[in-house]
Amino acid sequence: MKKFLKSWLGDGILFSLRRGLWLSRLNATIVLLVIITTYIWQYWLLAHGQRKLEQTRENVSKYHSLIMHLEEVTYEENKQFQLTLKADETFRAIQTLLGPRASLEETVKLSNIILEQSKIYGYDPLLIIAIIQVESQFRTSASGKNQNGEPTGALGLMQIKPSTVKSVAMKLGKELSHQNLMDAETNVSWGITYLTRLLLYFGDIRTAIIAYNIGSGKVESKLARGEILPKQYHQQVMNIYSTIQKRVQTTY
Repeated sequence: MKKFLKSWLGDGILFSLRRGLWLSRLNATIVLLVIITTYIWQYWLLAHGQRKLEQTRENVSKYHSLIMHLEEVTYEENKQFQLTLKADETFRAIQTLLGPRASLEETVKLSNIILEQSKIYGYDPLLIIAIIQVESQFRTSASGKNQNGEPTGALGLMQIKPSTVKSVAMKLGKELSHQNLMDAETNVSWGITYLTRLLLYFGDIRTAIIAYNIGSGKVESKLARGEILPKQYHQQVMNIYSTIQKRVQTTY
């Protein structure tokens, strides 16, 4: 045993005593084991850290998905609340204007029609209500007449002419079947569609509302000549719109 240790330790000397450094085979083995152990430990730490990082990423992904879901739920709930609020405002606005002239059932039907048709093009239903109030005072069977008492051809709630409906339908590429403009839903639908065409053409709601009243041709002529557009109709609509807004919002 002594011979083996002597041979093993003695033969393992890498440097002489003169240089002041002894490194036997045993020392080399210990150093190697330390290096291997350190490497294994570092590898384990790295692998463990990687697993923790992946787990953290998974948790973050789960939390992100949960947050996104909650945001979607909140958005949908808020959207539904806003729709319910707008439906209530629409109903109460019509009820305020019609009073005892219409039954509860008729008021609900009208408010649903105006709400749904306004939503298609993104209008505030209260603005459409204001236009209807000025045009027909909510008389579905209203027929337009000029100052001389002659019929203008304008019909229904939004006082739209069959010729206007035909023109708009052609521009939209729609086949125009028989249209009963005395029907509230049909009338409001075409009235809003026509107003939207005017808005897209003239570029602002004020001019579009004036053109809805006096016609796009007259508006174009006045603008071409640099004349001031008539204000009365637009102001009347906006005054009613403002009054309706205040009435339905102060009750909350």
